[in-house]
Amino acid sequence: MSCETMSAEQIAVAQALGRCTFLPASDHKRFARDMDARSRITYPPALTERQSAQLARLAWRYRRQMPSALVPAEEPA
Repeated sequence: MSCETMSAEQIAVAQALGRCTFLPASDHKRFARDMDARSRITYPPALTERQSAQLARLAWRYRRQMPSALVPAEEPA
């Protein structure tokens, strides 16, 4: 499992997702809150490739609740 440090944009996306509203007890909510906490607590925060991909997918899915500058230009694969 290879880890990479979070970029400044990924940190901003994680923190924006932490402020979104989700369905109760959803996996998305748990992941977003975990990434938000990780981006604020650990330095430098690290992500696996799958976590990075999931962060992009959630940014696309919850794009209406996030600042437009943080939303991907197109839906991630």
